[in-house]
Amino acid sequence: MCQFKLLEPCEIDGDALDGLSPQHCFVLGVEWEAFYRKLASGKPFVDLVHDRNAIRLVRMAERRHRFVEHSPHVTPGWTRIIVGSPIE
Repeated sequence: MCQFKLLEPCEIDGDALDGLSPQHCFVLGVEWEAFYRKLASGKPFVDLVHDRNAIRLVRMAERRHRFVEHSPHVTPGWTRIIVGSPIE
């Protein structure tokens, strides 16, 4: 029998997704997966993400000991995240 485990906390406990449609939740999940794969590459990158996902994604980068900065984008509802090299 296969055993499964959580690869990364998604940080969606409590009321984190309250008020969001199933479609919006799906989009946040797809965005999370894309960010996860970029982190796994080990290369620096810049990404534009939904505000509702920004803190979760920043924390994911921090758990991987990556340099990370984030700031609101000029377009409302979006956050710019800069991920650098691993911090040693």
